[in-house]
Amino acid sequence: MTQSRPGGPQKQDRLEHRVIALVRPPGASFANALSQRPGNDAIDVALARQQHQGYVKALEQAGVVVVSLEPLEKFPDSVFVEDTAIILKNRALICAMKEETRRDETECIKSAISKYRRLEILCPPVSIDGGDALDAGKFLFVGQSKRTNMEAVKALAKFTGQEVIPVPVLHGLHLKTSATYIGKNIIVLDPASVDPSVFKDYDVIKVASEESYSANCIAIGDKVLLASSYSKLEEMLITRGFHVIPVPMSEFAKAEGSLTCLSLIFKTIDEAWQA
Repeated sequence: MTQSRPGGPQKQDRLEHRVIALVRPPGASFANALSQRPGNDAIDVALARQQHQGYVKALEQAGVVVVSLEPLEKFPDSVFVEDTAIILKNRALICAMKEETRRDETECIKSAISKYRRLEILCPPVSIDGGDALDAGKFLFVGQSKRTNMEAVKALAKFTGQEVIPVPVLHGLHLKTSATYIGKNIIVLDPASVDPSVFKDYDVIKVASEESYSANCIAIGDKVLLASSYSKLEEMLITRGFHVIPVPMSEFAKAEGSLTCLSLIFKTIDEAWQA
């Protein structure tokens, strides 16, 4: 189910033809992140904040306009802003999150997104985190994970002209934990977590088993933000003409967070306001 919600700035306030990233720095409560893996070292919040600042600088180096939102101490996982919404060309879908402790995060993202897109509110029985929505041009792939169901596939199909394809997530938290689109018809993926045959229409880069975390990366044109210390994938990307920007991610990895998790990235263009 969905619920429409109007939104949008006056014409003179629009930022046209730019790439925007909405980010939310980690609060002190990030030490209690929901997905922190048992047995991992405790999250160092001070280091996480430092790494988040480095992440923002990397986005800016790639030419992105970064909009930083206020930390939300009430929500330890709110730094993973990607999960709250799915931004399409002419709509933003506010997610129906399965994890009860994260559901109210969506209320805190609406006003920021409404400056750039009309809003649609996804409601139960839909269950989806934004990290399970992989926009790869012609196709919109939707991970079938512990947090996203088939009802989400049906709901998203109502708002996009893309073919929407469900993808079983074999391992990992979300689809984009293990597969990302970097343009030029290229998918980077961990073959142990997602079946590569799903992406038969793409040029697939399979990461080495010891570099599975690197499958989540961000491409802005010919620049790719890549978690630090993954030399095998870095070399493959450089060979294909990309400029790699390494980003330290150790503290976010402890909470099963990756590069895309930390932002909502989209273009702001007039066409986005057309129905």
